Amino acid sequence: MKGIYRKQFHEWAQSVPFDEVLSECDKCKEGIMCVYCEGFEGVYEAYWKGDVDYFCIECLKEFVNNDLPQPISTGNLRKRFLVFSRDDFKCVYCGRNPRDHETTLEIEHVHPKSKGGTDSLENLVTACRECNAGKGDYILNQRNLKTIKPDRW
Repeated sequence: MKGIYRKQFHEWAQSVPFDEVLSECDKCKEGIMCVYCEGFEGVYEAYWKGDVDYFCIECLKEFVNNDLPQPISTGNLRKRFLVFSRDDFKCVYCGRNPRDHETTLEIEHVHPKSKGGTDSLENLVTACRECNAGKGDYILNQRNLKTIKPDRW
């Protein structure tokens, strides 16, 4: 199912029994959070072209029946603001910021959610769109990680 778009996934999911939808999604390890309700019980990974969402069973049913809006993938806006603020509104990898450079800042998981990372503040950093896209779901070790860490860390 990885090659289809979100809308196609939604249309397909509405046309088959829910058990078949679950069989196409991967059950996550403990500690992965549902992007809609922020629950941690029975979370599944749903893929579509270029994206993945994490749903608990109840939210996956809601998505199939009602097409939930696209979530903010890292939780609530306050958490995003806290991460941006802590990192001085700069990319922790290259130091760029939107004021001085043509870039957009994003929230990045140091340890990717797809590999068991969480949405805890300690696992989230500010990254420019280019660095975030380049890193992907790669896990950096301490040798490779050359971040610009603000004094407040």
